[in-house]
Amino acid sequence: MFRRYVQAGIVTAVFIMAGPAAAQEGPGAADGGLAVLRWSDIEGAIDRHPALRLAHSNAERADAAVRAERQMPNPELSASVGRADSLDGRESGVIWGIELAIPLERLGSMHWASRSAGSEAEAARLDADVQRLEVTRQLKTMFMTAVINQELVALAEDSLKRADDLLAVATAREQAGEGRRLDVIRLHTEREKAAGALFQARSVLSETLQNLDRVLGGRLHGQFTVAADWKNLAMPDSPETCVAGLNSQHPSIVAASRRVVAARDAIRAEQAGNIPDFQVGGFYELELDANNYGATLSMTLPIWNHNRGRIEASRAMEQAAQNQMELDELELSRVVTSTYARTERAIDLARRYESSILPDAVAAAGMARELYRSGETGLIDVLDAEQTAIEIHTEMLNAFLDGWTQMTDLGALCGGE
Repeated sequence: MFRRYVQAGIVTAVFIMAGPAAAQEGPGAADGGLAVLRWSDIEGAIDRHPALRLAHSNAERADAAVRAERQMPNPELSASVGRADSLDGRESGVIWGIELAIPLERLGSMHWASRSAGSEAEAARLDADVQRLEVTRQLKTMFMTAVINQELVALAEDSLKRADDLLAVATAREQAGEGRRLDVIRLHTEREKAAGALFQARSVLSETLQNLDRVLGGRLHGQFTVAADWKNLAMPDSPETCVAGLNSQHPSIVAASRRVVAARDAIRAEQAGNIPDFQVGGFYELELDANNYGATLSMTLPIWNHNRGRIEASRAMEQAAQNQMELDELELSRVVTSTYARTERAIDLARRYESSILPDAVAAAGMARELYRSGETGLIDVLDAEQTAIEIHTEMLNAFLDGWTQMTDLGALCGGE
């Protein structure tokens, strides 16, 4: 059900162990021998996620429940032995008897009970599909986070380089008697701030890459990089197209519908429970003066207990399953519409940063540096332009990450990956 989908407690991806197939392929190697991790390298580990293994175990248990419902009860064999003495005391001996009974229980309800269990088994298999969507969503988000974090490290490295360049210019101007010692001190401070920002960015990236390494079972011994076309953001289909296919495509809704069918069949199974249970058999008895044998037939009489309580409970469960399915449909369509709107806003913002805002900020920073070199502007203007360019570049990268996160969420909600 969708509620379980959105609230599922997925085991953290760092515990995933990649299988032999993934280990054989492995990430490619970049120039210089540095391993390159791509999304295709992580996809092979999805099906080995503990949450998926648990979901598949639950599906296997549900399949076993179907087989259990279809099994007939075992025959019953009873025997007796004793000693008998005639009333006149003339005869005595061993007497014994044997009886075989074959229960014909649940003849009316077995069919519907097995059908109900079969629908529950289908729902359990669909739950595994829901879990796969969630695990894929989490890993895709983690992968794209690593990609953007890698870009943030590159930005921090470039910012440190620019800080070193400005510090060298200020030092040269001071030595030439054209600048102030105050500018050198200020730029040294800015240089240390840039170095600290680089350390923080590298630490965050290292943490994410270590988690990705664990996704592959710790196969990447040493440093590696991640590769993805993170600028390739395109709007998916309209939310109406996604919502229109939810009832027939999304596994959480289909699973909910199968549980409604299972509840209806459970009602029929309980109603059929009023059919008497039969038991047929035969017996043989050896007595002192006779051999007795024959057949037996017994049945339950539904006089006092008409199974009304269980029937009413099954009807209530069927209504609850129907209400849950309708609630899931409503909630999922609402979340799809909201996520689509957030995706649209994130992609639009990222494109604006990329096409105009960032280029203008970079151009302004470059202009300020050249003016400072020629002594036509002060240090404050340069630092302000540099800081603005760095902030805008960071905001653009975060906007792309937000766009990828929202688009990945939308893909999972619409039943895709």
